[in-house]
Amino acid sequence: MMGLAALFASRFEKSAQLVKERLRAYMAEPDNEEKVHDVRTSLRRLDASFLLMPKKFRKRNRRQIDAHKQFFRANSRVRDYDIMRGRMAARAQGELLSQLADALDKKRKAGVARALGMARLLFALPAASLEGLGDEELESTMDEVAGRLVGKIKKRFPVVAANRGAVEELHELRKDLKKLRYVFEVMPAGLKKPYEKKASKILNRKKKPVMQQLKELQDALGAMHDIDITLQYLAALGKKTAVSLIESEKAERDELFSKFAQSFRA
Repeated sequence: MMGLAALFASRFEKSAQLVKERLRAYMAEPDNEEKVHDVRTSLRRLDASFLLMPKKFRKRNRRQIDAHKQFFRANSRVRDYDIMRGRMAARAQGELLSQLADALDKKRKAGVARALGMARLLFALPAASLEGLGDEELESTMDEVAGRLVGKIKKRFPVVAANRGAVEELHELRKDLKKLRYVFEVMPAGLKKPYEKKASKILNRKKKPVMQQLKELQDALGAMHDIDITLQYLAALGKKTAVSLIESEKAERDELFSKFAQSFRA
C-alpha cells in the first residue's frame, strides 16, 4: 500500500503536468475563456499541494511557488477586467459604455501581455522537488494547514454575514474557502474528516456535503465580489455620468447580500 508521502508526490506530479499542458494551451490562445478557466483551475489544485508541503519543501521550491502565484495574480487581473466590462455592458450604453469599454480594453491588453510573460517564465521552470518527503511531517502539515484555514473561516464568516460593508473581509473569506476546498481534495478522507465537520458546523449547513457547502458560499461571495471590484473601478474614475450605473450596482449588491445573509443564517 502506498504511503501518504508517496501518494501525495504521485498526485503532485500529475497536477504539475496538467498545469504544464494547460499553460501550453493558454499561451496559444490567451483570449479563449475555456483555456483561461482550465489553467486557473489546475493552478488552484497545484497551489493547494504547495500549501500542504512541509516548510522545508516550500523553501526548497520557493522559485516555483512564487512563479505560480505571480502568473495566477496577473491572470486574475485580466479576469477582473473581463468581469467589469461585462457588468458595465449590461447596464451602460452609448458614449458612456464606449468610454468605459475603451479604457478597460487598454488595461486588459496590457494585462494579457503581462500574464503571457509570466506564463512563459513559469513554463520554463524545472519541476518542483519532493525528494525526501516523509509521511509524518506531511500529515502534521496537513493538520496544521486545514486547522488554520478552518480557524480563519470561523473568524471571518460571522463578520461578513453581519456586515454588508465588509468588502475586504469578504474577499479574504472567499479566498480561504477556495483554499480549503482544494486542500480537502488533496487530503486523505481520514485526515480531513474532522475538519470537514468543523467547517459544516461553522457554515450551519450540516445537511449538505461539505464540498457543496463551500462551493455554494464561495459562489455567493464571488457574485458580490464581482460587483465590489466594479464599484471600486467606477468610483476611482470619478465620472459623474456613471452615477446611475454605480447606484444600480449597489442595489444589486444589497439584494445579493440579503439573500446570502438569509441563506447562511438559516
